[in-house]
Amino acid sequence: MKRPSLLYPCYFLLLAGILICSCRKNDDGGSGPAPEPPEDSSYLVTAIRINGLPKDSLVYNERQQVKERWDYNPSYRMWQNYVTFTYNANGYVKTARYYHENDNTTKSLSQQDSIIWETGRVITYTTKYREYGTEISGYDTTSLQINGDLQLSMSGTKDTAYLDFIKWLLYDEFSYTGNDLQQFHYLNHVIPNRAPAVKREYTFTMQYGQQRNALYPQLSRNPVLARLVTAYRNPEEGIGYPYLVSLHHITAVTYQLNGQAVPVTVNTKMKNERYPESIQLSGLGEEISYRYKVVKNK
Repeated sequence: MKRPSLLYPCYFLLLAGILICSCRKNDDGGSGPAPEPPEDSSYLVTAIRINGLPKDSLVYNERQQVKERWDYNPSYRMWQNYVTFTYNANGYVKTARYYHENDNTTKSLSQQDSIIWETGRVITYTTKYREYGTEISGYDTTSLQINGDLQLSMSGTKDTAYLDFIKWLLYDEFSYTGNDLQQFHYLNHVIPNRAPAVKREYTFTMQYGQQRNALYPQLSRNPVLARLVTAYRNPEEGIGYPYLVSLHHITAVTYQLNGQAVPVTVNTKMKNERYPESIQLSGLGEEISYRYKVVKNK
């Protein structure tokens, strides 16, 4: 279900900093049948589809950590964007390198992030590149707030930003019960000097069952990957999938958009007793489907 944008695109680009990186991949990452895993094996999510259209493809290293995340370009019908990751000794993300193609031919580095974990926050030091990754074009530093369990608690700030032509308040807020995201709150409030104010606000409140989310081990230690996987393909049109960061799969969702409740029913189709094949959220017009591979645990 397409949701019309309530944002000013130029403001969003200025403050949110949309990252576009591209490269090429051949696997279509579709959902398909998978065998029942034995007890000494585990499932790894290799692809995610939304309403049948590929969105994410995940490639793993020997430690079952995501080493590459690919993004599907629906216009070209190909995997064209990718990010690579490295991790520290405790298994938390340490670097992220973004690659893209120029004219769909030459792959090049467009951005590198060095990620530092501190008490209460994750700091990202960014170097941006141009000229096929051979020249530095700029630097940036951003941070995400985390709680005592190293879970993402806030992106953005509740402090209003003041520019020459607008006032802006933009943040995501996360609240947990154990290792499950209980509530997600998004607020984007733009107050231009000479135009009507625009406000977009929504809240998810979730309930969970006992089926474990195979994405949790990867997303819980990699907030960069978590934000990519949970993001809607076009941030101006959609609301994203914040519940994918949780330990368990959702069984019920309460959703409010700009103060109005939207009825949502969650229907899960199981691939086997342990993992779902797809999760349908009627009312939001979305179905999330998964492709897995079975890995022998050592």
